[in-house]
Amino acid sequence: MACSHRTKGELADNAVERRLAEASDHCARVGQTWTPGRARIYDLLVRAERPIGAYELLQALSRPSYAAKPPTVYRALEFLVRVGLAHRIESLNAFVACDRHHGRSAIEFLICDCCGRAQECELEIDQTAFAAASARGFKPNRLVLEVHGVCPDCVG
Repeated sequence: MACSHRTKGELADNAVERRLAEASDHCARVGQTWTPGRARIYDLLVRAERPIGAYELLQALSRPSYAAKPPTVYRALEFLVRVGLAHRIESLNAFVACDRHHGRSAIEFLICDCCGRAQECELEIDQTAFAAASARGFKPNRLVLEVHGVCPDCVG
């Protein structure tokens, strides 16, 4: 299904550069190395403004003079998720950039099945879910909630 607003939200180059600088600063604060390869993957995630899969990233990285390899992309994605700069959308097997650096163990997304955008939201249901799990003897370490539907732009 095509949506009229699909291409409306492109970020300006200065906004992307700001996000890259913030990501670099965040890595320095948490004692991690910000490499050109990680920066390039993060840049692609930020510019995508929707969940993007590893093989789509691989394709975007490859040029006639350089063929990116899957392990390179996966290692960069694992790093970005680990330091809180990206999230994995489990139901789509795709990734999105995160600029909140919240370090929360619960991640909630509203995913539009029409335009493909994923919006991170803070429903703060983790305490309730973790308490219920703990009451049953289960030791939770993270919660991922993905709500699929249609965003206001697609509904309107």
